[in-house]
Amino acid sequence: MHDYTPIDRDNSRLMRLDRRGVRTPFTEAVSDLLGQLEATEVTRKRKRKGRDRNNLAVTLEAMVADLYAAYSTSPSLALGYSRNSNDYNVAPRYRNSVGSLTTVKTSADFLTANGYAEHTAGYYRRSDKLQDAWGNAGERSRLRATPELISFLEGTHGAQPDHIGRREEGELIRLKDAGKNWQDYMETADTKRMRKQLETLNDLIGSAAISLSGPEGKSKPDLTAKRLYRVFNDGRFDRGGRFYGGWWIGERQDSRKLITIDGEPTVELDYSALHLRLCYHLSGLEAPSQDDLYAIEGLEGMREAVKWCLLVLVNLDNGKRMPSPEPKIREQLSEGWTTAKLRKAVECCYADINQWLGSGKGTELQYIDSQIACEVLVQLSRKGVTCLPVHDSFIVALHHQDSLREAMLDAYSKVLMMETGGPKVYAMIRS
Repeated sequence: MHDYTPIDRDNSRLMRLDRRGVRTPFTEAVSDLLGQLEATEVTRKRKRKGRDRNNLAVTLEAMVADLYAAYSTSPSLALGYSRNSNDYNVAPRYRNSVGSLTTVKTSADFLTANGYAEHTAGYYRRSDKLQDAWGNAGERSRLRATPELISFLEGTHGAQPDHIGRREEGELIRLKDAGKNWQDYMETADTKRMRKQLETLNDLIGSAAISLSGPEGKSKPDLTAKRLYRVFNDGRFDRGGRFYGGWWIGERQDSRKLITIDGEPTVELDYSALHLRLCYHLSGLEAPSQDDLYAIEGLEGMREAVKWCLLVLVNLDNGKRMPSPEPKIREQLSEGWTTAKLRKAVECCYADINQWLGSGKGTELQYIDSQIACEVLVQLSRKGVTCLPVHDSFIVALHHQDSLREAMLDAYSKVLMMETGGPKVYAMIRS
């Protein structure tokens, strides 16, 4: 056995269960592992039925493939996964995207017990105010491939990293209820249209070579994760709707500068103060003319704190208290300033849009920004331009910069005119 190095929870990413083998050496290795797993189940009273065995095989294949992909990126990279039943109790349309608790636990426990993976147990505390990297109270469990697994795959069976691919089966249009659980829905002309749009966009993005030109940093992105999907919220298709799934979405801004598309350097443009500007335009008002909408006279040194307060207030339900700010925000507050004092100052300075502050309308604004993003992507796809969305910013090859700027300006005006029925309004774009 190799020397054990403790798993670094910060050096990890979410496990992807849409992996599969695409070459015989790898699929034969997984078949061998499945046989080993079943041979260890001496206390099991009856064999699995065909469907149950197939589900286990698919999950084991996906987990082994992603462990192999992670090891190929960095041997120390771990994968976070859930052992919480709530994360698997989903409608049938989502099951291909998440696996099942039974098959995931069975596969993880087998791989760990037989030296193919190292494991660190997660935990959940209802009172835990801290969250892990994916917004969960506590920590997810982690798995990391061992050299023994790699030796088995490559040495025994002759598998290679390019022997793994992806299943294109996950639902592209996803809906969460108010409790953030996956919710089933009836198909409509709109859901079918949105899914068709995503299929077209994914075909274009999938055909492009999207990579990083320099060091990948600690995040170790999975460069094969290019398939976009949309997530709507609050049980409604006019709330949320943002795009997820692309590996670039979770990258830091400095890492995104290193992205190349078909070998060409890229540029990223974003909407300046998008949600704040939306609040003015949706209220039938002109946005202030200054370049930086978060700059308040007399509070220039607290710009990031003002921005944090505004974004929190837009998402905060009426009557609820402000959450505690992060340390870097607290450090920006001038002497004698508290969160309550900052909130009062912000509400005073932005009195024209007070109906949006403390309104809990964050997902309503997200829906509008997602519609703007969709319009940008569709316009560029018609020109054959690969565009990578990051919520309110977009990445294209450098020579498409002017086309992107034009699409962003047009999309903002088009969507806002549809939402308000008012005159044409304009966004501010920055690079």
